[in-house]
Amino acid sequence: MPWTRGQSYPVAGPGTNRHRGPRDIFCPVTPPASRQRLANAAIVLLALVASVTSLGNGFPLDDRVIVLENPAVHTLSGWWTLFGESYWPAARGGGLYRPVTMLGFAVQWVLGDGAPWIFHAVNIGLYACLALAVLRLARTAMPETAAIVAAALFAVHPVHVEAVANVVALSELLAALAMVLAVAIYIERRRAGPLRGRDVAVIAALYALACFSKEHGAMLPVLIAGAELVLLRDTGPLAVRWRASRTVALALIGVAAVYVAARYSALSGFKGEYPHVVWAVVPRSTRQLTMLGVSGQWMRLLFWPARLAADYTPPGVPLIDSWQWMLLPVAFGFYGLKGMVVVGWKRAPLVAFACAWVVVTLFPVSNTLVVAGLILAERTLLLPSVGVVLLAGAAASALLALQGPRAPQVRVAAAALCAALVVAGAAASAQRQLVWKDNETLFKQTVVDAPLSYRAHYNLGAWYFEHADPRAGERELQRAAALFPYDYEPMAYLANEYRKKDLCAPALPLYLKAIKLAPRANEVRIGLVGCLIAQADFDTARLTARRGMEFGGPATREYRRLIGVADSLQQLAVKP
Repeated sequence: MPWTRGQSYPVAGPGTNRHRGPRDIFCPVTPPASRQRLANAAIVLLALVASVTSLGNGFPLDDRVIVLENPAVHTLSGWWTLFGESYWPAARGGGLYRPVTMLGFAVQWVLGDGAPWIFHAVNIGLYACLALAVLRLARTAMPETAAIVAAALFAVHPVHVEAVANVVALSELLAALAMVLAVAIYIERRRAGPLRGRDVAVIAALYALACFSKEHGAMLPVLIAGAELVLLRDTGPLAVRWRASRTVALALIGVAAVYVAARYSALSGFKGEYPHVVWAVVPRSTRQLTMLGVSGQWMRLLFWPARLAADYTPPGVPLIDSWQWMLLPVAFGFYGLKGMVVVGWKRAPLVAFACAWVVVTLFPVSNTLVVAGLILAERTLLLPSVGVVLLAGAAASALLALQGPRAPQVRVAAAALCAALVVAGAAASAQRQLVWKDNETLFKQTVVDAPLSYRAHYNLGAWYFEHADPRAGERELQRAAALFPYDYEPMAYLANEYRKKDLCAPALPLYLKAIKLAPRANEVRIGLVGCLIAQADFDTARLTARRGMEFGGPATREYRRLIGVADSLQQLAVKP
C-alpha cells in the first residue's frame, strides 16, 4: 500500500526530488497511465449518466429571454460586437457582461439552427470536461483513489442539475472549467519549479475565459494565491516563491485590467445585475442576517442536496430582521468552515484549501459588498462544490492512511457508503434534469418544491395566462402577491390582465398598490392611467400621467397621448 503515516514520499510533479516530511501525511504518487485513463473514462461516464437526460429539454425560464428571443445571439455576423454589449437585452435592463458566453450561444445557434438539443449537448460535454478537471485538481493534492472519490461525487452531485439543464448556465460551466483547470495547472507547474512563459500564457488565457464568461471568474487569483500559500509551502521561503510566481501574478493583473475596462465600456459604468427586488425593500442589516440564514441552505445543498428547487424567494426563504437563536448553529457551521482555513493551515493543508475554496467562491453571491440579483440559486453552487468534494477526498485520504486492526473494515464500510452516494446521486441528478424540460414542467414542479416562494407562484400564474387559463393564472398571481406584497410585478401583471378584459374595477386597487412600490415603473403607471380614464376619473388620470412625465424618458410621449384622450373624453362627457 503506497500510503502510510509518518513516512516521506516524493512530491508529485516532474523534475523534482524533494520529499515531504512526517507532517505531510497525504502525498500524491503518480499512478500508471492505464489506471489514470480508466479513471478518466469512469468519471466521464458518471457525468454523462447524471446529465444526459437533459438532452431533450427545451428553452425554459431565462433561456427564452437570453437565447430564444434575443436576436443578438442568432448570428455570427459582427460577432466581435458582443464584447461591447450587455448580457441581458436592453429591453430587460441591460445588466451583466458575459461576452464569451454570448458568443458561445451564437455559435451554437448557427450550428444547430436554433435547435435546443445542441445547447444541451454542449452543456453536457462541458460538464463532463469539468468533472475531469476536478479529477486533475484532486490528483495534485491527494492519492489517486481519493481523487477518484472526489471527482465521482462531483460528477453526480444533484445540486449541479440547474447548471447543466439550464442553457444560460453555460456561463457557470465555462467559468468553473477555466478556473479549476487554471488552479490545477498552476499547482502542477509550480511543484516542478518556476512557471515558464507558456504556463503563464495558458493560465492568463484561462483567466480571461473565466472573467469574460461570468463575473465570478475574477476570483481566480485568490484561489491561486490560496494554493500557493497553503498547498505549496514546501517549495521554499515566501521571497523565493514570489519570484517564481510573480510573472503569472502580473499577467493576471493585466487580464483583470482589460476585463474591467471592457466591462466599463460595455455597461457605461461598473454596475452589475440589478439587485433582487427583496434587497430594495429591506435594510442592510436584514440583508446580512437573511444571508446568514441562507448560508445554512448553502451547506444543506452542498453536503446533502436531498431537496432541490428552481426558486428561493420569500417567504420560503425567510427575511430575518433581528438576531434569532436559530441562527446560532448556522453561524457555527458557516464560520466554522472559515475557521478551518486558519486551524488547518499547518496540520491539514488540504482541508484548509478546500474550505478556503468554498468560502472564496461563495463570496460573489453572498450579497455582502456587491448586492446580487438573486438570493440563492443552485447553479451558483457549481464552483463551491469543488471545495466540498475536495473535503470528501481529504476524508478518503485519511481513511487510506488509517492504521490498526479495524482499518480494513472501516475502509470497506466507507467504500460501500461512497458507492451508495454515487449511485443515489447519479439517479437523482438524471431524474431532476427532466424537471427543466420546459416552462410548464418547471413552473408546476417549482410550486411543489417551493410552495412558499412567491416567485414560483408568479411564474406559474403568468404561464397560465399565456396559455389561456385565466382562472388558474388569477389564483397563482393572487397567491404570489399575498406571500410577498412588496414586489409590484405579480400585482401589476394581474392588473394588466384584468384591464385587457375591461375589468378595471378589480385592476385599479392592484395598480395603486403596485405604483406605490414602484413609482418609476412606466408600464404600471400607463395601465393605471388607462383604467382611470375607463372609469371616467379624468382629473386623477391627468394628475397621474403628469407625475409620470416628471421622470422623463420615452414614456413621456405616451403620457401626453393619454392626457389628450382624457381631455377629449371629458369634453364629450360634458356636452349637452
